[in-house]
Amino acid sequence: MFTKQNTIIDENNVGHQDLSQEKDYPIENIPIHTMAKDLQEMENPVIKGVPYPEKPVAKINLSELTASQKSSPFLNPTEKTPFADEPKIKSNPDYSQVNKAIQPKLNSIPTPTSSTSSNFIPVVIILLITIFVGAGTYYFITTRKTTPEEISANPGDNKPSEDKPSATTTTISADKPNYLSLNTATVDAGMVKKALEKSAQDVIDSGLKTPIEFSVVDQSNNPIEFVDFAKMANITLSAKTMTLLEKDFRLFFFNDNGNAGLALHLKTTDPSLLKNQLSQEESSLHAALATLLPYTEATPPTTPFQTNQYKGNAVRYQNLISPQKLSIDYALQGNNFLLGTTKMTVETLLDKLSLQ
Repeated sequence: MFTKQNTIIDENNVGHQDLSQEKDYPIENIPIHTMAKDLQEMENPVIKGVPYPEKPVAKINLSELTASQKSSPFLNPTEKTPFADEPKIKSNPDYSQVNKAIQPKLNSIPTPTSSTSSNFIPVVIILLITIFVGAGTYYFITTRKTTPEEISANPGDNKPSEDKPSATTTTISADKPNYLSLNTATVDAGMVKKALEKSAQDVIDSGLKTPIEFSVVDQSNNPIEFVDFAKMANITLSAKTMTLLEKDFRLFFFNDNGNAGLALHLKTTDPSLLKNQLSQEESSLHAALATLLPYTEATPPTTPFQTNQYKGNAVRYQNLISPQKLSIDYALQGNNFLLGTTKMTVETLLDKLSLQ
């Protein structure tokens, strides 16, 4: 398969030692690795390939080398590499000398003693208690509002102040119920008159311009019937007139341009009979209704009752002599009986009833 080739001879090396390796490893003696041999080894793993024969390395005679061959670094075994002088690192360094140098310094570090730790714990506890007490005190001072009473230089100024009547002592509502409470056990006509005046003033101060209804109740918040209210207020209508009126009634207050107007709304069982009966009592009505006239005493009128028409309703009235321009007005609308102390009070109630 292979043929021996001619050896190439360097002309410059004629007459010198032959350095060719052909004489040591002839081509015909080099084993050839074939696939058949691999298959044989796979089938018989015991068979192993024959390695190359080991031959001794030929020694080079330096006296026979040329100057250029002698200067070659590969043929000069005495030349050292740049790393030849570097010391080799020991695989297992000795740390005994290092430990001897460090140990005295480690021994000089002070270690905490049991007495130091025992003193440290109480200090921490005292510090925490101080912090909690301080925080609690600060919270108490900042959240608790104290307003000490101011002491006047004049001893008389420190006396408890007397209650003064305010402009509006109660809340007046045009939509929700308002109440006028009377103690039936002790009340008299004078007390009823003052209670009516107070409620009338509350309505004026509220600024409301519509008739405000009040329910008259006793100390237990039970409604008071008209016959009982008439006795408390000393309303002296005739017994025949009282029998024509039902027991339930409604009390209204009206702000008539700054003047207090009061009105009663009752039901009658016989409007025609009531109209005739009232016409016979008109001369004494101002005295019979004196408690219902606020801010004034009953003054005998100088003019008789007259009739005024208001939206198809006949209104009987009598003007009184008073700074509040009071009058006694009454009207019948079906079985509704209205009795008021000003002209506008009765007219606004007639409008209110016509809408119901």
